[in-house]
Parts: sequence; C-alpha cells; structure tokens
Amino acid sequence: GGRLADPAELSPAMRAAPATNHASAEAMDRSLTTAGVLAFASALGFVIYQLAVQTSYTTFRDSIEADLAITLFQSGIASSIFLVVYALMQIPAGLILDRVGPTPLLPIAVLATGASAWLFAESGSLAMLVASRAMIGFAAACAFPAVGLVGRRWLPPWCFALAMGGAETAVGFGGAAGTFGAATLEATLGWRAAAAGGAAAAGPIAVMAAGFIRRAPPAASSPAGDPSGARDSIGRAFLEVGRHRVVLLCAAVYA
Repeated sequence: GGRLADPAELSPAMRAAPATNHASAEAMDRSLTTAGVLAFASALGFVIYQLAVQTSYTTFRDSIEADLAITLFQSGIASSIFLVVYALMQIPAGLILDRVGPTPLLPIAVLATGASAWLFAESGSLAMLVASRAMIGFAAACAFPAVGLVGRRWLPPWCFALAMGGAETAVGFGGAAGTFGAATLEATLGWRAAAAGGAAAAGPIAVMAAGFIRRAPPAASSPAGDPSGARDSIGRAFLEVGRHRVVLLCAAVYA
C-alpha cells in the first residue's frame, strides 16, 4: 500500500487549501444575498397583509353593525374570534412549518387568508361573519412563525436580529394600512368593496412567496439534512411543547 504524504512534502498551495475552503464557506455563510432578501421580504409581506386584514375590522365595525343589524356585543364576538383562533394556532403552525417548510405552505396560507377575507366581505349574517373571521385567524396563523423560519434559513446570522426588528416594524405599518387604508377605501367604495379589495391583495403576495421562497439554501438546516434521521410526529412535538408552563402561560395571556 501507499504511504501518507508528509505535510512537509506538500506544496504551499496544497497546505493552504483547507484553510482557504474554510474561509470560503465562512464567507458564504455570512454573505447577504439578493435571493435571501427577497425571500424574507415575501414572508414579511404576509405579516403586513395579515395585520391589515386583522385591524380593518375596527374601521368597518360601525358599517357592519348597521348593515347586518347586529349589536355591539355580537360585533365584539366577531372581532375577537380572530385573535382566539390565531392564538390557538400559533404552536401548531410553527410545528407544521418546521416539518414541511415555508415553500409549499406560505403561498397556500396567503391565498387561504385572502379567500377568507373575501367571505368576510360577502357576510350576510352574524354566523358567516364570525366564521369568516375565524377562518382568517386560522389561515394567517403561520405568518409570524414563517418570518422567523425564513430569516433563519435565508439570511446570515449577523443580520437576523436586525431582520426580526424589521418584522416588528412591519406590525406598525400593517396596522396603519388596515386602519387608514381601509377607512379611505370605505369612504369611497363602502365596507364590502373595501374588504373585497383587501382580499384581492392576497394574489400578488402569494405569487411573491411562490416565486422567491422556492427552497432553502444548501447550507440551511432541514429535515433531510438531519444526520440522525429521527423525526418526531407533530402530535408528539405538540405535547412536548405543551409540557412547558411558560408556553401555556404565554398562550393563555395572549388569548
């Protein structure tokens, strides 16, 4: 058999190769790419859209109560049911995102949110109003968890905190769009047409998500890259998370 080469016999270029490869991999891990920014911006667009649809109810409330002849208490139920469903779905949405990833799930969730918003605009009774608001909360539940997952996979570690700060800033912009934008449209078109226009806005956001969040970069962690190959079921993972008192307390306070 052959013998191993002595390091002293290697050329300077060959001896420097491992260090060069390591430096290249580290530089690739720290670089901010256009693809990563567009992927994160697409996920962030869903957050802004979700908040706009969520907060627009406050603007439409007086018109809805007069149109459907419902009381303030009944209107409050329709308004709050969104947050109840949204809060209950946060942990399941995160578990599903960890398992299937944002690539197939995010465009579907955006379109489902838009479809639910369209049903909201077509509501002719209290039951349909409450159901449509609950459906919006269900469909939009993965918006915030998806932003964190996309940021972790597509952005370098050095700008992750900055990106998540931008996501929190989007909360303010989304709320402002839902309040002032909805008020402007309602004054011109009426609450139903304004809500329907908001529903149609889901289309471009879904196209962005499908186009820019195609797959995780090669260096990103994924179930397929797990050397152990072990995968817990969603139900088992949900039970494991539910054992933590802090998680249950935060869910109860948020709800």
